[in-house]
Formats: sequence, structure tokens, C-alpha cells
Amino acid sequence: MPFSEGQKCWIAGWGKTEKTQSPDEVQDGLISLASNKMCDEMQTPHQTHNRTLCAGDFPPLSSYNSPCQGDSGGPLVCEQQGSQTIVGVTSYGPNCWLYQYGINKFFISGSPSVFTRVQTFLPWIEKTMKQHSASNSYFAPPPRP
Repeated sequence: MPFSEGQKCWIAGWGKTEKTQSPDEVQDGLISLASNKMCDEMQTPHQTHNRTLCAGDFPPLSSYNSPCQGDSGGPLVCEQQGSQTIVGVTSYGPNCWLYQYGINKFFISGSPSVFTRVQTFLPWIEKTMKQHSASNSYFAPPPRP
């Protein structure tokens, strides 16, 4: 499915909210999808775009949302055809790393976060889920008492 640059999507996780603090409650927020071109200009330009998505909010913002340590594996959810769909899995967010080392928030709000693109791996996910169907205890819930 195509994504629009600037499309607002939702992220969530249990990652750090301060230099050393983890939250007591799951954190969430909106984040804007970035184009591959913008991602290349603001980060190492060797991203494999069929495997990744970039998202981030850019200056001049007084605050922004970004994944942080502990958020890896969390969802990037976008609305597609009227449904909320997990389109990415949090990989890393350079904004957070810089924030942890005390660099000004305004400066760091220019680097997008990187997410694994779920669509690329959907055939593998579906195949794996089919191989480990509900009849297989690997993914099945425990039996009822």
C-alpha cells in the first residue's frame, strides 16, 4: 500500500521518556511519515527502502514524538482504507539517542526514526503463521480448565 509523506501515524511503546526514566504506563503519540529522499538526506543514505519506513516531525516544532530506548519492536500504525494497520515495527530513533546525551531538542527534531516495513515481510509472516496454526501449541493459548 502506498504511504503519503506527512501522513500522521501512531507509535506506542514502553521506552524511556527522560534520559534514564522508563514510564509506568505505555506511551503513545502521532508521528509524520517521511519520504525516502528526506530520510536519505537526514541520515545514513544506505537504507533499504523496500524494508524500511522513516517517520519524524521536523522543525520548527517545540515538541515531537520519537521512539526511544525500550520502544524497539513497537508498532507504527497508519490508517489505510479506513482501517488501522500496523505498517512498521520500531527499529531505532536517532532523536532519542541525541536527547539522552543532552543535545537541544530543536536541533535533533530533524532526524527521522526508522521502522521495519511490515508489508515487505507479510508473505513470510503469513507463511509462518499458517505453519504454526492454532492447532499447534506454539501460538495457541493455553487450554481452558
